[in-house]
Amino acid sequence: MLRSMRLFLAQIALLAILPAAEATWLAILSAILEALLIGFLLIRFKMAVDRNYRLVLEKTHQIPPQMTAEGANGSQSSFL
Repeated sequence: MLRSMRLFLAQIALLAILPAAEATWLAILSAILEALLIGFLLIRFKMAVDRNYRLVLEKTHQIPPQMTAEGANGSQSSFL
């Protein structure tokens, strides 16, 4: 099950609009929104990967603790 059902449904809705769009402006708007959504997801995914890498470095004592300071375990429910 996806953790972010809203973004998944938004992706599906935008992809469903593209072939059904008879108006050129609707197709262009849908394509722009799809590109923005994909860009947003890629940026957030990169941030989640970077956070995970920093967490691994902290857990292996290669950098001083920041995310795991004061008893926190560094967990996060979703990268969105």
